Amino acid sequence: MSQEIDNKYLLSDLYLVLVNIESNVIEKVKKGKLLGKEDDVDLLVPALTSSLSLLRQIIYLCEKGFPDGALMLARNIYEQMIICSFIESQEDEDNHNELLKKYFQDADLIKIKYQNELSKRFGLDKEVHKTSKLINIING
Repeated sequence: MSQEIDNKYLLSDLYLVLVNIESNVIEKVKKGKLLGKEDDVDLLVPALTSSLSLLRQIIYLCEKGFPDGALMLARNIYEQMIICSFIESQEDEDNHNELLKKYFQDADLIKIKYQNELSKRFGLDKEVHKTSKLINIING
């Protein structure tokens, strides 16, 4: 059945496109030292690399006959595209920059909340206190 699915949906071809995109993006990012400026590139490259990782998982799920799981992951790619498109569509530079700033603040808050939850699970009281304090500062 897997061969039928592959032939019908050209999953092998999709996988080759995925590998090609990954190698080109990674090469350009490494050579250009493009990340770390909290700009449009910092918005788009992680979204792209995350989407490529999700696409790998989608291909695998399709090959194994789990289209519902693949569709669920595809929604994540769509959501990332909507966020990036909305920010990129802002013609007013101040509005564009404010949205980028909020996006990165939200991403940082999510990381801190994740660290806080892990610290709670592992009983790291000092880390829980530190991350809780940061969360309160960010939330105002």
